[in-house]
This record gives sequence, C-alpha cells and structure tokens, in this order.
Amino acid sequence: GYEVVAIERISHREKKLRLFIDWSASSGKSGIGIDDCIAVSKALDAPLENNPVVDAAFPGGYELEVSSPGVD
Repeated sequence: GYEVVAIERISHREKKLRLFIDWSASSGKSGIGIDDCIAVSKALDAPLENNPVVDAAFPGGYELEVSSPGVD
C-alpha cells in the first residue's frame, strides 16, 4: 500500500539512497510513521542489494534511508 514519491541519490562524501514514501491513494490511509519506514527499508534491502543498477550507481556500498515526504 506504499508508493515512492521521490528518490534522492547522494554520492559526495556520504553515499546514500533516500526514498520518500507515502500511502498509495487507493489505500485510504494517511500519515507515514517510523514503523512504515522500517517495514519498507527491510522489504527493499535484499532486492536493492542484488540490483546491478544500484551497484553501478554506488560502487563500494551505500546507506539506504526511507523517509516520509513530510506534511507538505
């Protein structure tokens, strides 16, 4: 029931992949919490680790951050 609303790639000193998630419109829910971010992070961990596109974008590893887009 989640959807990705934005992706941010940081590859300067820190290598991070930030995903901003929200509830899909069809879910009827609102307000992303920390438990939602943890669930999405755990669900994406293995698929992203085995993805050649992500490996090419972040040689040597990266940190995954899952967050809410905020109230705006």
